[in-house]
Amino acid sequence: MSYDAVIIGGGPAGATTAFYLKEAGLNPLLIEKSKFPRYCVGESLLPYNMDIFQEMGFDQVLEEKGFAKKRGAVFGASVSEKINRIDFSNGLEPQYSFAYQAPRDEFDDLLLKHVKARGVEVLRGIVTNPVMQGEKVTGVTVELPDKTEHTVHAKVVVDASGRNTFLAKKFDLLEADPHIETLSVFGLFRDVAQLKEAMPGDITILAFKHGWFWFIPFADGRTSVGVVVDYAFHQKTEKSSPQDFFNQMIQSASGRVASVMKNASLEGKMRQLQKFSKYATKKAGDGWVSIGDAAMFVDPVYSAGVLVAMQSGKLVANLTANAIAENRPLNAETYIPYEETLKSAYDTVLPFIYRFNEPYFQKLFFNPPKDGRFMPMIVTVLSGCFFKPALIEKDNADFWRIVRFFEIKDKIIGFLTLRWLRS
Repeated sequence: MSYDAVIIGGGPAGATTAFYLKEAGLNPLLIEKSKFPRYCVGESLLPYNMDIFQEMGFDQVLEEKGFAKKRGAVFGASVSEKINRIDFSNGLEPQYSFAYQAPRDEFDDLLLKHVKARGVEVLRGIVTNPVMQGEKVTGVTVELPDKTEHTVHAKVVVDASGRNTFLAKKFDLLEADPHIETLSVFGLFRDVAQLKEAMPGDITILAFKHGWFWFIPFADGRTSVGVVVDYAFHQKTEKSSPQDFFNQMIQSASGRVASVMKNASLEGKMRQLQKFSKYATKKAGDGWVSIGDAAMFVDPVYSAGVLVAMQSGKLVANLTANAIAENRPLNAETYIPYEETLKSAYDTVLPFIYRFNEPYFQKLFFNPPKDGRFMPMIVTVLSGCFFKPALIEKDNADFWRIVRFFEIKDKIIGFLTLRWLRS
């Protein structure tokens, strides 16, 4: 069997890539190991995702399904007055006014069915190895459910395997993010209360001493709730089950977290991920390219995963289609625009991730002046403008200058106070 592209993984990155390749008149094969629907965390979508949903004709599917509409977000501290609700319509591009809260088992299943209906061939199977011709990837071997193994040849292999990072592991390219090493425990709950500051459908992020909690409400009454902490902190705590650790963190956070979880009941089981912020040092090579979480996965505080996956998939599909049309090789050089765009997107959002738990950042981010210049910029970042960095470039630079000013001011005051006390 031979195809223009073989795509490993049927999640948002893989399905989007396959869709745009098919729309370009090419012949992609998408290989997915799991039977959909299957559980996946990452349920909160971003307003800037709506463009690609509309292009794919998928927005009507989401609307008809009746997923909860997400028109804003609440960020704050669990035990202080620092809390701020942002409305997406107050961003620099107010047309990006809402997104959806979509359980990923349903969302991914609907998206895969949507691209199949558009003519994409989907094969159930487990990709076991890349097929190599020297240093060039020319296809994959795949084990089918009947345990038979087949070889599939392609002009390019697109790794959209998510956190399995198939090619990065095979080629020893996977590295941990040196700036953040976290652990998350999460589950689905019923009877989670809503903060008075939140509107129906809002995602809520509450910081506390050791990390932060997320609360993502669904239309069926369930809420995805998770806690993210530093991995080293978790290792120092008394070893316990994920459920026990989660309960300990509720008690530690107290305040708003304890209040909204007072009557909550777990549906199903608690799940855990650790040391998940990783990236591939190379994201493309001769005959292959990695996208979505298979290329890079970071702390999920700003719900960027699906947006980055789908935007990456669209860009890689377009670059692939152009190269094939012009009879150019599919190699690292072909995908330089993708890598540059991805780096620019992450450079926009990563400072907000790395410094989320710092008091100087929270001072400005959790409670910016309502009529100040930074509010529209913050709203725009939270809406997912990562692939439009020029939109916020100046305000973003000034925002971080003020954060640094707070840091320097507090250090000077602390130093002078200490000298005064010693004199």
